[in-house]
Order: sequence, then structure tokens, then C-alpha cells
Amino acid sequence: MGLTIGEAATQTGKSKSTLSRAIKKGTISASKNDDGSFSIEPAELFRVYKRVYDATAETAKNATYGTPRNPIATPEKDIEIATLRAELHAAREKIDDLKQQADEIREDRDQWRQQANRLLAAPAADGAKKGFWGRLFGK
Repeated sequence: MGLTIGEAATQTGKSKSTLSRAIKKGTISASKNDDGSFSIEPAELFRVYKRVYDATAETAKNATYGTPRNPIATPEKDIEIATLRAELHAAREKIDDLKQQADEIREDRDQWRQQANRLLAAPAADGAKKGFWGRLFGK
């Protein structure tokens, strides 16, 4: 039983136009049906292109789980995907927390810098009060 170009495209992950060009160039041999469509033997197709989707194996699996549109759906994969999504969400929250913490640290740093600059820029007054040791020793 041969495959149509559409079925072959699904199983190889190639476009129908790519497969049509391959048939016209002679890369893949195919027989022409009475209605004008091509029939490609699976062995001939997979000689040239790697199989991406196995329709027969997936049809049996999808009878109990998944859909033909989602050929890799399995309960194990769904659990793994859910776990990875939860980890991604937690990582994004941690990143947001760290960004907020970094912003707070920058604000504190800027305030300390301003205070240090004000203290350094303040002129020393000669008539300023003397400290304890200055009053004690008269300096």
C-alpha cells in the first residue's frame, strides 16, 4: 500500500511541495494513480527521508490516549511537561524577586552615596563646637 503525498509529508515532516519536487527530480520514485495523485511506497520514502511520525504506531496509542494531531502525547510526557512548567514558573518568580532585591540595594547604595557626598562637601567651620578632647586639652 502506497502513501499519498500528504501522508508522506506528515510522516517525514517535509512539505508536500518538497516531496513533489523530489518525485519530479527522481530522488524518490512514485507511481501515478488513475486520478493523477502519486503513490509513494514507504520503503522508498524512508530510504531518502527520516521518519518523524509513525502513523500506525500512533493510531493504536491514540485510541486510548492523545490525538492524531499530538502524536507524542503520553501521560508520562504530560507529567514531565507540567513539572517543567511549574519549575519555569518558580524560576521566573525567583528572578522577579531577585530583580526587586537588586533595585532596593541600588536605592540604598545611592542614598548612602548621597549622604557621604554631603558629609564630604560640608565645610569645616572654625567656630564649630569642640569635642570633648578638644575642650579638655584646649585644641
